[in-house]
Amino acid sequence: MRKVEPTYRGVIYVSAGTVSFGILGSVLGPSLAIDPSPEFLRATAGVGASLFLAYVIEATWLMKGLGFTDESEVRLGVYTGLALDGFLGVVSLLVLSEISVGDDPAGQLLLWWAGGSLFALGFLVAGQPLIAFHREHNGDPDEFP
Repeated sequence: MRKVEPTYRGVIYVSAGTVSFGILGSVLGPSLAIDPSPEFLRATAGVGASLFLAYVIEATWLMKGLGFTDESEVRLGVYTGLALDGFLGVVSLLVLSEISVGDDPAGQLLLWWAGGSLFALGFLVAGQPLIAFHREHNGDPDEFP
């Protein structure tokens, strides 16, 4: 079997995390009786779209100046995976706003996966200043905090 390229490895890491969160949530979701209204889902998709734009701008800025090492390529894959998951999370919330999630296992999985994707995206948007500060004051642009 061929070795996975570092960039794709980063995408796989992120996708595995958000899918795991979605599976865990879909198992717990019906017992928590989570059935958000269409208005809530649309509003959350709007917040997610704003986070997505902020994230893409910040991640692009952070990737400037990095060398091409295996570690920086994995980081690029993680950033790309988060962007893809965030975008698909926004789209998923818009689709779910048109149908009732209820106790449907597939709907619960999609709802929790989308929530996990947007949470990860928001977490990185909030954490980008810390990453940038660490990179600037550390002297090694490829070292990840």
